[in-house]
Amino acid sequence: MSGQNWSIQITANGFQVDAYGQSGSALKCQNGDVISWNNQTNDVHQPYQTDQNYNPTGPALCDPIPGFKSSTPGYIPDADTTPATIYYYCKNHTNEHGTLNVVA
Repeated sequence: MSGQNWSIQITANGFQVDAYGQSGSALKCQNGDVISWNNQTNDVHQPYQTDQNYNPTGPALCDPIPGFKSSTPGYIPDADTTPATIYYYCKNHTNEHGTLNVVA
């Protein structure tokens, strides 16, 4: 399945995975897949990497996403992150968080 495009919706309720029957805020993907965040609100959002307790630890996973726009470019896990669990939160709304489960 490497090379899939995945969509994570940003709603008033936070991050919602919207792909191939997966639901909730965790997405199972592979290195080389493209993950995009689609902002369905008026607010600006920006996913940042965190630790498992959603404390900021790493870089932004994409540029800031204006209201009703999508992340560009999308985030692409590479071989250096496989396998891994990547936790993230919105820099502007720290109660919004999700998980990428990157498998080999």
